[in-house]
Amino acid sequence: MKKTVMVVAMMAGLALSASAGLLEYWEFNEAAGVDLNDAPLVNSGSLGSLWNFGGAGMATDGAGSLVLAGDGGTTTRKVPKKGTVNANTATDDYATPLAGSDTYTIEMNLSAFDLTAASIGDAVNFKALDSAGVLVALINVEKDSATTSRIRFAAANSNYRNYAYTLSEGAHTAKVEFNLSLGTAEYFIDGESKTSFADQTYAGNIGGLVLVKAGSWTTAASSIGIDSMGLSVIPEPATLGLIVSFGGGILLIRRRFML
Repeated sequence: MKKTVMVVAMMAGLALSASAGLLEYWEFNEAAGVDLNDAPLVNSGSLGSLWNFGGAGMATDGAGSLVLAGDGGTTTRKVPKKGTVNANTATDDYATPLAGSDTYTIEMNLSAFDLTAASIGDAVNFKALDSAGVLVALINVEKDSATTSRIRFAAANSNYRNYAYTLSEGAHTAKVEFNLSLGTAEYFIDGESKTSFADQTYAGNIGGLVLVKAGSWTTAASSIGIDSMGLSVIPEPATLGLIVSFGGGILLIRRRFML
């Protein structure tokens, strides 16, 4: 009986491990002042790529967040950095673009943001691009007017959706779930599905990730805090079904053997 239970537990663990995987992921638990291009920054994803260089204004706060503070101007960072693991030698792109029939997600978990003193149009963009630099998926947080901010999403066919918030907000989670082969995209805020599309035209790959602090950002009092962010993959149902079926077969054999 104990051995049968142990097999069940093992197979449940296999199914769980196959259900989702972090490819590129940052939790920003480093000491204060670690910039995106600093060596101590930890990428806990299986690919573990590095960010490229590109100016100041994005650094950890020592309390578990990356803070984009008002330091003036636009700052752009890309993954993977040219000449490093997974990257081309001369460009900030994957040497072998990510592809396949699995479902991918990009997500940005905001710890808080205060855009009260920001200029209209000040924003942060986290996006996945294909190998030609064309948009695959986008998450945007932006000061939209004198009284409102927006969390925006977009996918390959520029299917924008936006949701209004106050200028000063606490934690929110924004995620785009997309399938390159099926042409689908779905937008989530705080775990709630907001909209979905079934007509996306993707090139069939992910060539890299980009984080942009866009706008004038002339007021130091403005900030956007990111608790964690990254790119993940969810194996297609056929893969999970194979694992479950395989597990069921083991259990059946084990039961007959014990009888």
